[in-house]
Amino acid sequence: MQQEIIQKIELSDESIAKLAAVISQSYNSNSAAKKYMTVNEAAEYLRIGGRQIRALIKENKIPFYKLDGKILLKPVELDNVVEKNKRESLNELIQRATNRGR
Repeated sequence: MQQEIIQKIELSDESIAKLAAVISQSYNSNSAAKKYMTVNEAAEYLRIGGRQIRALIKENKIPFYKLDGKILLKPVELDNVVEKNKRESLNELIQRATNRGR
């Protein structure tokens, strides 16, 4: 019985190669692993619409690069913009106020 189970879960070299290819493709398509992203990739990365990305660009709220008319964005710069726009929770505000009184 144990041997049957082991045989069922053993992968052939071909199956391992296919699995590695799928994992590699998934990693390479991950926007965070890319140095530059398109507007649509940035929208997917931030989980907002492409129109919102374009509006933020138009309002100069996010940095971008333009190459031959194509807009490119860096994930790390998008992360920085999001971090700069953090709003503290009530607990964080209370904690900060408590620490000031010490």
